[in-house]
Amino acid sequence: MRASLAALFHDLMEVHFGLERRTPNTLFALFFRPGFLSREYLDGRVVRYLSPFKLYLASSLVLFLLVGFLSFRGMDDVTWDDLVEQESSATVDAEEEEVDTIPQEEVSDTLGMPWLAEGGLWQEGVEINLGNERLNALVESRIRRLGELDPLDAIREVVRTFLNYVPTLMFLLLPVFAGLLKLLYVHRRMYYAEHFIVVLHLHAFVFGIFALVLLSRWIGLSFLSPLLILWAAAYVYLALRRVYGERHLVTALKYLTLGWAYLFVLIMALLPTLIVTLLLVG
Repeated sequence: MRASLAALFHDLMEVHFGLERRTPNTLFALFFRPGFLSREYLDGRVVRYLSPFKLYLASSLVLFLLVGFLSFRGMDDVTWDDLVEQESSATVDAEEEEVDTIPQEEVSDTLGMPWLAEGGLWQEGVEINLGNERLNALVESRIRRLGELDPLDAIREVVRTFLNYVPTLMFLLLPVFAGLLKLLYVHRRMYYAEHFIVVLHLHAFVFGIFALVLLSRWIGLSFLSPLLILWAAAYVYLALRRVYGERHLVTALKYLTLGWAYLFVLIMALLPTLIVTLLLVG
């Protein structure tokens, strides 16, 4: 078969990156028409839009790649001199004595952080109590291993490992969030899978918004960040109202309940994720 370069490029975008002719319409509906995609999908009009799973995976990939890139870029720019300058500015008068002339040990003692002193082990004195002696010993051994590194290098390793597991955590929590919607709208006689579709669309939108927030701050358009966050907060409410069709007051109460429940589940899930990070870091 003879294929043009344009056809090959189209196949590459569609097969490997999920970009196809339906992408513009889908993205417009996702970002500017709250609940529309979910309602269309639940009503059986699915051919003209990208699948919810493809939207979720693409938005998750973009967000966490961006988070990782900006996080590592920021950490790579941090040096010991930056840390000393930031932490000691409140205790040392710059007009009397320059920060660069203060011995490292003296700065560490002044700031109440002896682990910053050269040759000091920052993990000394750390005690772990997770309710299981064996688990405590494992985590403490990993922390001692991190203590052999420079503090900034240890932070980089922990952040890098943690970010590797956050996308998996969010994916595993999707069924939990769908269950929350099922409980809140149990009287709607909707299948659990239908609530799951709503969750996929909501997460795809929120991930996309947070990616735009990060980009806006990176390129110097920080004034857009609060506007995007406000739109995200309003969007979820409007999406619930459109998909489930309940009155404004009922929707508002369920919106607040869902928000607090989501936050609680997320916080509870982050603790074991952090423990896994400490066990597998390095």
